[in-house]
Amino acid sequence: MKSIRQQLTWQLLVLMAAVSLTGGVGTYLYVRHALKRQFDDGLRAKALAMTRLVAWSIEGKLMLEIPQDELAEFRHSTRPDYFEVWLPNGKVFAKADSLKGGDLPFTATKPGVDVCENLVLPDGRIGRVVTTSFIPHSEADEPQESGAAAHAVPHDPGPLTLKFATDRVEIDRGLAHLSEGLIVVWGSMTLLTAAVLAVTVRRGLRPLEQLSDEAERFHSESLHSRFSTENLPAELSPIVERLNALLQRIEGAFDRERRFTADAAHELRTPIAELRSLAEVIIKWPRDRGDARREFTEVLTIARQMERLVESLLAMGRCANRQQQVETQLERLAPLLWEAWRGCESRAIKRGLNIKWEIAEDLQVQTDRALLMPILRNILSNAAEYSPPGREIECKAQTTAEGVELRVLNGALDLDAADITHIFEPFWRKDRSRTGTDHSGLGLAVASEYAQILNIQLQASLTPDDRFEMRVLFPRVAAQTESQGVTVPMPQVSRRI
Repeated sequence: MKSIRQQLTWQLLVLMAAVSLTGGVGTYLYVRHALKRQFDDGLRAKALAMTRLVAWSIEGKLMLEIPQDELAEFRHSTRPDYFEVWLPNGKVFAKADSLKGGDLPFTATKPGVDVCENLVLPDGRIGRVVTTSFIPHSEADEPQESGAAAHAVPHDPGPLTLKFATDRVEIDRGLAHLSEGLIVVWGSMTLLTAAVLAVTVRRGLRPLEQLSDEAERFHSESLHSRFSTENLPAELSPIVERLNALLQRIEGAFDRERRFTADAAHELRTPIAELRSLAEVIIKWPRDRGDARREFTEVLTIARQMERLVESLLAMGRCANRQQQVETQLERLAPLLWEAWRGCESRAIKRGLNIKWEIAEDLQVQTDRALLMPILRNILSNAAEYSPPGREIECKAQTTAEGVELRVLNGALDLDAADITHIFEPFWRKDRSRTGTDHSGLGLAVASEYAQILNIQLQASLTPDDRFEMRVLFPRVAAQTESQGVTVPMPQVSRRI
């Protein structure tokens, strides 16, 4: 597999070679066009000069004013030029001796129009020929030159046709030299570009190689380290910043995992130690039937505590692995909240708590009842457990633009803003609240996992009057009705006991 450096070098080299080749071809085509135009302009100038030599005499005869034997370029033994003049009726009036009895191909053109084209000359050379039509001038306006050749023909005012041809050896030779030079220059530039690109790309990718070397040194015990941000190119700085942010998140996840493992071990160690102590006492000092019943009741209580802990851990594991089945349907929120409250009703009565309900009877949410109930139970149970005695708990629900919003507020004098960031962490509990409760610190953590599966938002905050608020945001459903804040009739537990 090619490295990035090799791929980048080859791609840039191909690009530069293509650009230089395109430039070379463009230069060649431009120069060829310019030379061809210049060559044709020269042909037209010579053809125009030849037309000036054909005139009508005073006697009405058409004549060539300069004897042909004086036109040396048409008498060369090698690389001669050619010309031929036709009368309006298509008969030949005059032609170069270099044609040696042959003729140039006759084609008529309109007067004033010159046509240049390639032609195979009579001696086999590749040449260019210009064809022009012209009206001979009259000698009556000029003095007759001595020794001029004349041919007696009837006066015909029609246009004559002239062809002038010469080879294109010089222009072809120049274009060949130009193409050879361009090829040499292109090849040299390609080789030089390849060398420069190899060095430039190597230097340009050196920061990536350094980044790769740094990444190779990272392992689970060095997650506190970060990638160096010094002397980085502008293109790599955002990548390194995101990698460092990723390392920070991974480090936090590892720390939470370590704390989770330690906390789980701590939570399990206490009931296991109690079971062991009870077993040792029963074995060492056998009791009567009544004492044994009490001791086994304690064993059952401890076993149930461990069972709840293990079930919570398994539930979190299923949620993390997305193995939890979800079956949603429309549910009325008020009956779900009342069912969840019944589990902590006795605790609220003992602590003198009053709960205030503001929920519309017809308020519905799209949810999975089996997964939503643990969320509601944990929220209401925490409110009943940690609210100061004699205070009021508020439970409100209403529709919003986003869906349904459920708010549960209770007193929380022992919480501060720093504690809110740990609310949903497994096994986290405020030290003052840890003693004398059956809570393991997994309730809100499990609720958070279930909420993610149900696409529900859980938000914890402290109100200005030092109350703890849990907000549950359900997504909006198609047939959502607007809540008017009607209080649902509840049993007498809703009053202060």
